[in-house]
Amino acid sequence: MRNTVLAGAVSLALLGAATPSMAQAPLTIPRQAIDRDAPVRQELGPCTDASDRDCIEALGLVKEGKFIRGYVISSERPDVVESVKVGGSLSGPTTGRAITLRQRWQIPGLRTESDQDIIDPFIAITTPGLRWYDAQADFEYDVTSQIEFEVGTGRGVDMVVSPPCDTTLGTCFRPEHISPGQVLRVIVRTSWFKPAWARSHLAGTILGADPIGGGGSRITVQGSALNSPGFFFGGGREPQSHKREQFDFYDYRWTVYMMDANDPRFPDQCSRYGFPLVSGNQWGSGTPTWNPQTQEMDLQMSAPHLDPSGKPFRGHYEAFIPGKYAQCLWRADPKRLQSRLTVEVTAEDGEEQAASTSIAYRDGGVRVVARNFTFSSPTITVKPKKKP
Repeated sequence: MRNTVLAGAVSLALLGAATPSMAQAPLTIPRQAIDRDAPVRQELGPCTDASDRDCIEALGLVKEGKFIRGYVISSERPDVVESVKVGGSLSGPTTGRAITLRQRWQIPGLRTESDQDIIDPFIAITTPGLRWYDAQADFEYDVTSQIEFEVGTGRGVDMVVSPPCDTTLGTCFRPEHISPGQVLRVIVRTSWFKPAWARSHLAGTILGADPIGGGGSRITVQGSALNSPGFFFGGGREPQSHKREQFDFYDYRWTVYMMDANDPRFPDQCSRYGFPLVSGNQWGSGTPTWNPQTQEMDLQMSAPHLDPSGKPFRGHYEAFIPGKYAQCLWRADPKRLQSRLTVEVTAEDGEEQAASTSIAYRDGGVRVVARNFTFSSPTITVKPKKKP
Protein backbone atom coordinates (compact mmCIF):
# COMPACT_ATOMS: atom_id res chain seq x y z
CA MET A 1 0.00 0.00 0.00
CA ARG A 2 2.89 2.41 -0.62
CA ASN A 3 0.74 3.38 -3.54
CA THR A 4 -1.61 0.55 -2.72
CA VAL A 5 -3.11 -1.21 1.04
CA LEU A 6 -0.53 -14.91 5.66
CA ALA A 7 0.73 -18.63 7.68
CA GLY A 8 1.92 -21.66 9.37
CA ALA A 9 3.36 -21.20 12.83
CA VAL A 10 6.56 -22.92 11.70
CA SER A 11 9.80 -21.72 13.24
CA LEU A 12 12.29 -21.22 10.41
CA ALA A 13 16.00 -21.52 11.16
CA LEU A 14 18.03 -18.76 9.56
CA LEU A 15 20.47 -20.18 7.05
CA GLY A 16 24.03 -19.00 6.74
CA ALA A 17 24.24 -15.41 5.50
CA ALA A 18 26.43 -14.25 2.65
CA THR A 19 28.65 -11.31 3.50
CA PRO A 20 28.63 -8.22 1.24
CA SER A 21 31.83 -7.81 -0.74
CA MET A 22 32.28 -4.29 0.60
CA ALA A 23 31.76 -3.23 4.19
CA GLN A 24 28.89 -0.80 4.53
CA ALA A 25 28.88 2.10 6.94
CA PRO A 26 26.06 1.54 9.43
CA LEU A 27 23.05 3.66 8.61
CA THR A 28 20.63 4.32 11.44
CA ILE A 29 17.48 6.39 11.52
CA PRO A 30 15.94 7.41 14.86
CA ARG A 31 12.61 5.61 15.22
CA GLN A 32 9.77 6.61 17.45
CA ALA A 33 8.10 3.84 19.43
CA ILE A 34 4.98 2.64 17.60
CA ASP A 35 2.01 3.44 19.81
CA ARG A 36 -0.84 1.07 18.93
CA ASP A 37 -3.38 3.58 20.28
CA ALA A 38 -2.42 6.32 17.77
CA PRO A 39 -3.46 5.76 14.10
CA VAL A 40 -0.23 5.53 12.08
CA ARG A 41 1.31 3.66 9.19
CA GLN A 42 4.98 3.38 10.12
CA GLU A 43 7.63 1.95 7.82
CA LEU A 44 10.19 -0.24 9.58
CA GLY A 45 13.96 0.16 9.35
CA PRO A 46 16.75 -2.33 10.10
CA CYS A 47 17.23 -3.54 13.67
CA THR A 48 20.23 -1.97 15.39
CA ASP A 49 20.78 -4.63 18.07
CA ALA A 50 19.32 -7.85 19.49
CA SER A 51 16.92 -5.99 21.79
CA ASP A 52 15.46 -3.74 19.09
CA ARG A 53 11.74 -4.10 18.21
CA ASP A 54 9.47 -2.87 15.40
CA CYS A 55 12.35 -3.36 12.96
CA ILE A 56 13.67 -5.55 10.13
CA GLU A 57 16.06 -8.24 11.38
CA ALA A 58 16.86 -9.57 7.92
CA LEU A 59 15.88 -9.12 4.25
CA GLY A 60 17.45 -11.13 1.49
CA LEU A 61 17.47 -13.82 -1.20
CA VAL A 62 17.24 -17.58 -0.67
CA LYS A 63 19.34 -19.22 -3.37
CA GLU A 64 20.72 -22.75 -3.62
CA GLY A 65 20.14 -23.43 0.06
CA LYS A 66 21.80 -20.24 1.27
CA PHE A 67 20.42 -16.97 2.58
CA ILE A 68 22.04 -13.94 0.92
CA ARG A 69 21.48 -11.06 3.30
CA GLY A 70 20.66 -7.61 1.98
CA TYR A 71 21.77 -4.35 3.57
CA VAL A 72 20.86 -0.67 3.53
CA ILE A 73 23.02 1.41 1.18
CA SER A 74 21.30 4.79 1.43
CA SER A 75 18.63 6.61 3.37
CA GLU A 76 17.04 10.04 3.33
CA ARG A 77 15.04 12.11 5.76
CA PRO A 78 11.73 10.30 6.46
CA ASP A 79 8.55 11.53 4.78
CA VAL A 80 5.70 12.29 7.18
CA VAL A 81 2.23 12.67 5.66
CA GLU A 82 -0.49 14.09 7.86
CA SER A 83 -4.21 13.63 7.13
CA VAL A 84 -5.22 14.27 3.48
CA LYS A 85 -8.61 15.32 2.14
CA VAL A 86 -10.95 12.92 0.36
CA GLY A 87 -11.39 14.07 -3.24
CA GLY A 88 -7.98 15.74 -3.37
CA SER A 89 -4.95 14.94 -5.53
CA LEU A 90 -2.88 13.27 -2.77
CA SER A 91 -3.08 9.70 -1.52
CA GLY A 92 -2.60 9.19 2.20
CA PRO A 93 -4.23 8.76 5.58
CA THR A 94 -7.47 10.56 6.32
CA THR A 95 -6.99 9.79 10.01
CA GLY A 96 -3.59 9.74 11.71
CA ARG A 97 -0.39 9.93 9.67
CA ALA A 98 2.02 7.89 7.53
CA ILE A 99 5.81 7.75 7.98
CA THR A 100 8.03 6.53 5.14
CA LEU A 101 11.77 6.02 5.71
CA ARG A 102 13.00 6.17 2.08
CA GLN A 103 15.75 3.55 2.42
CA ARG A 104 17.38 1.63 -0.42
CA TRP A 105 18.67 -1.90 0.08
CA GLN A 106 21.08 -4.00 -1.96
CA ILE A 107 20.69 -7.78 -2.25
CA PRO A 108 23.69 -9.31 -4.09
CA GLY A 109 22.56 -11.65 -6.87
CA LEU A 110 18.96 -10.41 -7.04
CA ARG A 111 17.67 -10.32 -10.63
CA THR A 112 15.43 -7.49 -11.85
CA GLU A 113 14.29 -6.20 -15.24
CA SER A 114 16.93 -3.45 -15.11
CA ASP A 115 19.69 -5.87 -14.00
CA GLN A 116 20.12 -3.85 -10.79
CA ASP A 117 20.22 -5.58 -7.41
CA ILE A 118 19.10 -2.45 -5.54
CA ILE A 119 15.52 -2.33 -4.22
CA ASP A 120 13.19 -0.02 -2.33
CA PRO A 121 11.15 -2.30 -0.03
CA PHE A 122 8.20 -1.13 2.05
CA ILE A 123 7.61 -3.05 5.26
CA ALA A 124 5.29 -1.25 7.66
CA ILE A 125 3.04 -1.62 10.69
CA THR A 126 -0.41 -0.01 10.69
CA THR A 127 -2.12 0.57 14.03
CA PRO A 128 -5.92 0.38 14.58
CA GLY A 129 -8.11 3.29 13.48
CA LEU A 130 -6.33 4.36 10.29
CA ARG A 131 -8.30 5.27 7.15
CA TRP A 132 -6.67 5.70 3.73
CA TYR A 133 -7.56 7.64 0.58
CA ASP A 134 -6.37 6.41 -2.84
CA ALA A 135 -6.45 9.54 -5.02
CA GLN A 136 -5.81 7.60 -8.23
CA ALA A 137 -8.92 5.48 -7.71
CA ASP A 138 -10.81 8.21 -5.77
CA PHE A 139 -11.54 5.67 -3.03
CA GLU A 140 -11.38 5.84 0.78
CA TYR A 141 -11.24 2.74 2.98
CA ASP A 142 -10.49 1.47 6.48
CA VAL A 143 -7.05 -0.10 6.95
CA THR A 144 -7.01 -3.12 9.23
CA SER A 145 -4.27 -3.21 11.86
CA GLN A 146 -1.61 -5.13 9.98
CA ILE A 147 1.97 -5.58 8.85
CA GLU A 148 2.55 -5.01 5.13
CA PHE A 149 5.47 -6.69 3.36
CA GLU A 150 5.97 -5.18 -0.10
CA VAL A 151 9.35 -5.88 -1.66
CA GLY A 152 9.83 -3.98 -4.94
CA THR A 153 12.52 -2.05 -6.74
CA GLY A 154 10.89 1.37 -6.50
CA ARG A 155 11.62 1.82 -10.21
CA GLY A 156 9.21 1.77 -13.13
CA VAL A 157 8.92 0.90 -16.80
CA ASP A 158 7.29 3.13 -19.46
CA MET A 159 5.20 1.01 -21.83
CA VAL A 160 4.02 2.10 -25.27
CA VAL A 161 0.32 1.26 -25.18
CA SER A 162 -2.92 2.57 -26.65
CA PRO A 163 -4.48 4.67 -25.37
CA PRO A 164 -1.46 6.20 -23.61
CA CYS A 165 -1.78 7.30 -19.99
CA ASP A 166 0.59 10.22 -20.63
CA THR A 167 -0.30 11.81 -23.97
CA THR A 168 2.99 13.77 -24.08
CA LEU A 169 5.17 10.67 -23.77
CA GLY A 170 2.70 8.30 -25.42
CA THR A 171 3.27 5.71 -22.72
CA CYS A 172 1.87 4.15 -19.55
CA PHE A 173 3.91 3.48 -16.43
CA ARG A 174 4.07 0.20 -14.50
CA PRO A 175 6.29 -1.01 -11.65
CA GLU A 176 9.51 -2.79 -12.55
CA HIS A 177 9.44 -6.52 -11.79
CA ILE A 178 11.79 -8.50 -9.63
CA SER A 179 12.39 -11.49 -11.92
CA PRO A 180 9.83 -14.27 -11.21
CA GLY A 181 10.80 -17.47 -9.44
CA GLN A 182 13.24 -15.93 -6.97
CA VAL A 183 12.64 -16.76 -3.31
CA LEU A 184 12.91 -13.86 -0.88
CA ARG A 185 12.87 -13.92 2.91
CA VAL A 186 12.06 -11.16 5.41
CA ILE A 187 12.33 -11.37 9.21
CA VAL A 188 10.86 -8.65 11.42
CA ARG A 189 10.61 -8.18 15.18
CA THR A 190 7.60 -6.45 16.75
CA SER A 191 6.93 -4.99 20.19
CA TRP A 192 3.17 -5.72 20.43
CA PHE A 193 1.88 -7.07 17.12
CA LYS A 194 0.72 -10.71 17.19
CA PRO A 195 -0.43 -12.25 13.87
CA ALA A 196 -3.93 -13.73 13.53
CA TRP A 197 -4.02 -14.62 9.83
CA ALA A 198 -2.09 -13.72 6.71
CA ARG A 199 -2.72 -13.16 2.99
CA SER A 200 -0.09 -13.09 0.26
CA HIS A 201 0.53 -12.98 -3.49
CA LEU A 202 3.27 -15.60 -3.15
CA ALA A 203 3.77 -19.21 -4.13
CA GLY A 204 5.37 -21.72 -1.80
CA THR A 205 4.93 -19.34 1.10
CA ILE A 206 6.50 -20.19 4.43
CA LEU A 207 5.52 -17.96 7.33
CA GLY A 208 6.41 -18.36 10.97
CA ALA A 209 5.80 -16.42 14.16
CA ASP A 210 7.58 -16.95 17.46
CA PRO A 211 6.74 -14.98 20.62
CA ILE A 212 9.46 -12.72 22.00
CA GLY A 213 9.80 -10.85 25.25
CA GLY A 214 7.45 -7.98 25.96
CA GLY A 215 4.45 -9.34 24.06
CA GLY A 216 5.77 -9.05 20.49
CA SER A 217 6.68 -11.55 17.78
CA ARG A 218 9.57 -12.57 15.55
CA ILE A 219 7.93 -13.06 12.15
CA THR A 220 9.46 -14.82 9.14
CA VAL A 221 8.07 -14.52 5.59
CA GLN A 222 9.41 -16.46 2.59
CA GLY A 223 8.19 -17.19 -0.94
CA SER A 224 8.24 -16.23 -4.63
CA ALA A 225 5.88 -13.81 -6.39
CA LEU A 226 2.80 -14.99 -8.32
CA ASN A 227 1.46 -13.47 -11.56
CA SER A 228 -1.13 -11.05 -10.15
CA PRO A 229 -3.15 -8.51 -12.19
CA GLY A 230 -1.72 -5.04 -12.82
CA PHE A 231 -3.48 -1.91 -14.10
CA PHE A 232 -2.73 1.25 -16.06
CA PHE A 233 -4.52 4.46 -15.12
CA GLY A 234 -5.45 7.38 -17.35
CA GLY A 235 -6.24 7.57 -21.04
CA GLY A 236 -9.96 7.24 -20.37
CA ARG A 237 -9.64 3.96 -18.43
CA GLU A 238 -11.99 3.13 -15.59
CA PRO A 239 -10.25 4.58 -12.49
CA GLN A 240 -11.56 1.90 -10.10
CA SER A 241 -9.74 -1.35 -10.79
CA HIS A 242 -12.41 -3.60 -9.28
CA LYS A 243 -14.88 -2.45 -11.95
CA ARG A 244 -12.71 -3.55 -14.88
CA GLU A 245 -13.32 -6.67 -16.97
CA GLN A 246 -9.69 -6.95 -18.13
CA PHE A 247 -6.34 -6.12 -16.57
CA ASP A 248 -3.40 -4.56 -18.40
CA PHE A 249 -0.27 -6.49 -17.40
CA TYR A 250 1.01 -9.23 -15.11
CA ASP A 251 2.37 -7.69 -11.94
CA TYR A 252 4.75 -9.99 -10.07
CA ARG A 253 4.14 -8.48 -6.63
CA TRP A 254 6.11 -9.80 -3.66
CA THR A 255 3.52 -8.91 -1.03
CA VAL A 256 2.20 -10.26 2.24
CA TYR A 257 -0.41 -8.69 4.52
CA MET A 258 -0.53 -10.01 8.06
CA MET A 259 -3.41 -9.08 10.37
CA ASP A 260 -3.32 -8.40 14.10
CA ALA A 261 -4.49 -11.12 16.51
CA ASN A 262 -7.50 -9.16 17.71
CA ASP A 263 -9.50 -10.07 14.58
CA PRO A 264 -12.80 -11.57 15.87
CA ARG A 265 -13.58 -13.57 12.73
CA PHE A 266 -11.58 -16.64 13.76
CA PRO A 267 -12.02 -18.61 16.99
CA ASP A 268 -9.92 -17.16 19.79
CA GLN A 269 -9.49 -20.60 21.32
CA CYS A 270 -7.46 -21.75 18.28
CA SER A 271 -5.08 -18.77 18.03
CA ARG A 272 -2.54 -20.31 20.40
CA TYR A 273 -1.89 -22.98 17.75
CA GLY A 274 -0.77 -20.59 15.02
CA PHE A 275 -2.70 -18.89 12.26
CA PRO A 276 -3.89 -19.65 8.71
CA LEU A 277 -2.22 -18.53 5.51
CA VAL A 278 -4.17 -17.80 2.34
CA SER A 279 -2.33 -16.96 -0.86
CA GLY A 280 -3.25 -16.42 -4.48
CA ASN A 281 -2.84 -14.45 -7.69
CA GLN A 282 -5.99 -12.38 -7.15
CA TRP A 283 -6.15 -8.59 -7.37
CA GLY A 284 -7.98 -8.40 -4.05
CA SER A 285 -9.64 -10.60 -1.48
CA GLY A 286 -11.73 -10.37 1.62
CA THR A 287 -11.00 -11.74 5.06
CA PRO A 288 -10.98 -15.52 5.40
CA THR A 289 -13.99 -16.46 7.52
CA TRP A 290 -14.88 -19.46 9.66
CA ASN A 291 -18.43 -20.76 10.14
CA PRO A 292 -18.55 -22.86 13.32
CA GLN A 293 -22.00 -24.28 12.48
CA THR A 294 -21.03 -25.68 9.06
CA GLN A 295 -17.27 -25.98 9.84
CA GLU A 296 -16.46 -24.18 6.59
CA MET A 297 -13.55 -21.84 5.91
CA ASP A 298 -14.24 -19.37 3.06
CA LEU A 299 -12.20 -16.86 1.11
CA GLN A 300 -13.62 -14.64 -1.62
CA MET A 301 -11.08 -13.61 -4.26
CA SER A 302 -11.47 -10.94 -6.93
CA ALA A 303 -9.80 -10.06 -10.21
CA PRO A 304 -10.85 -9.09 -13.75
CA HIS A 305 -12.22 -11.98 -15.78
CA LEU A 306 -9.81 -11.43 -18.70
CA ASP A 307 -6.02 -11.28 -18.90
CA PRO A 308 -4.14 -8.78 -21.14
CA SER A 309 -4.57 -11.05 -24.20
CA GLY A 310 -8.34 -11.23 -23.71
CA LYS A 311 -8.33 -14.83 -22.48
CA PRO A 312 -9.95 -15.92 -19.17
CA PHE A 313 -7.56 -15.28 -16.30
CA ARG A 314 -6.80 -18.53 -14.45
CA GLY A 315 -6.73 -18.41 -10.67
CA HIS A 316 -4.26 -19.92 -8.21
CA TYR A 317 -5.11 -20.39 -4.50
CA GLU A 318 -3.04 -21.87 -1.69
CA ALA A 319 -3.76 -22.22 2.01
CA PHE A 320 -1.61 -23.51 4.83
CA ILE A 321 -3.34 -24.33 8.11
CA PRO A 322 -1.01 -25.43 10.96
CA GLY A 323 -1.83 -28.95 12.11
CA LYS A 324 -2.91 -28.10 15.66
CA TYR A 325 -4.90 -25.11 14.39
CA ALA A 326 -6.70 -27.37 11.88
CA GLN A 327 -7.36 -29.92 14.62
CA CYS A 328 -8.86 -27.15 16.77
CA LEU A 329 -11.14 -26.04 13.92
CA TRP A 330 -12.35 -29.42 12.66
CA ARG A 331 -11.80 -31.47 15.85
CA ALA A 332 -10.04 -34.27 14.01
CA ASP A 333 -6.53 -35.60 13.50
CA PRO A 334 -5.01 -33.18 10.95
CA LYS A 335 -3.18 -36.06 9.23
CA ARG A 336 -6.57 -37.58 8.38
CA LEU A 337 -8.30 -34.38 7.28
CA GLN A 338 -7.36 -34.85 3.63
CA SER A 339 -9.87 -37.71 3.49
CA ARG A 340 -12.52 -35.74 5.40
CA LEU A 341 -12.32 -32.31 3.75
CA THR A 342 -13.03 -31.08 0.25
CA VAL A 343 -12.34 -27.87 -1.68
CA GLU A 344 -15.13 -26.13 -3.55
CA VAL A 345 -14.83 -23.16 -5.93
CA THR A 346 -18.07 -21.23 -6.39
CA ALA A 347 -18.64 -18.48 -8.96
CA GLU A 348 -20.32 -15.20 -8.05
CA ASP A 349 -23.65 -16.55 -9.38
CA GLY A 350 -23.51 -19.44 -6.89
CA GLU A 351 -22.63 -22.10 -9.47
CA GLU A 352 -19.78 -24.46 -8.65
CA GLN A 353 -16.71 -24.01 -10.87
CA ALA A 354 -14.45 -26.68 -12.28
CA ALA A 355 -10.99 -26.48 -10.73
CA SER A 356 -7.94 -28.61 -9.96
CA THR A 357 -7.90 -29.07 -6.19
CA SER A 358 -5.91 -30.98 -3.59
CA ILE A 359 -5.60 -31.33 0.19
CA ALA A 360 -2.54 -32.85 1.86
CA TYR A 361 -0.83 -32.92 5.23
CA ARG A 362 2.72 -31.66 4.77
CA ASP A 363 5.30 -29.60 6.65
CA GLY A 364 3.30 -29.84 9.85
CA GLY A 365 0.04 -28.55 8.46
CA VAL A 366 -2.87 -28.99 6.08
CA ARG A 367 -2.05 -27.62 2.63
CA VAL A 368 -4.94 -26.73 0.34
CA VAL A 369 -4.52 -25.92 -3.36
CA ALA A 370 -7.01 -24.85 -6.04
CA ARG A 371 -5.96 -23.96 -9.60
CA ASN A 372 -7.38 -23.19 -13.03
CA PHE A 373 -10.60 -21.56 -11.89
CA THR A 374 -11.76 -18.27 -13.39
CA PHE A 375 -12.66 -14.82 -12.04
CA SER A 376 -14.20 -12.27 -11.34
CA SER A 377 -15.29 -13.09 -7.75
CA PRO A 378 -14.98 -16.79 -6.92
CA THR A 379 -15.26 -18.07 -3.35
CA ILE A 380 -12.92 -20.86 -2.23
CA THR A 381 -14.42 -23.05 0.50
CA VAL A 382 -12.70 -25.73 2.56
CA LYS A 383 -15.39 -27.85 4.18
CA PRO A 384 -16.23 -31.36 5.41
CA LYS A 385 -17.23 -33.89 2.78
CA LYS A 386 -20.90 -34.84 2.67
CA LYS A 387 -21.61 -38.13 4.35
CA PRO A 388 -22.92 -40.84 2.00
